[in-house]
Amino acid sequence: MQVNSSEFDWDRNPNRRDELIRDLFGSDGQEFLIDKIEVASAGDFNISMDNSSLVLKVLPDSSMNEEYWRFFKRNSEEPHFVVTANGISL
Repeated sequence: MQVNSSEFDWDRNPNRRDELIRDLFGSDGQEFLIDKIEVASAGDFNISMDNSSLVLKVLPDSSMNEEYWRFFKRNSEEPHFVVTANGISL
């Protein structure tokens, strides 16, 4: 059965990604403790959480000479952690 996108109800008919995220975080907004962050030379990185029982693998979607990722503490003047095609900068 094909559903017309204008009739699709995201709250009533979650997709597989939505189901997995709901199962991962649960209704109580579960939090995870970060154990380790590994950065590779291609701009990709892994974040290991809860004694490596959960790993988030992140890959850049471009091979151009540009910024891939920027991590920062909200509402803070602390330096940003920036991953670019040329390496890491602060």
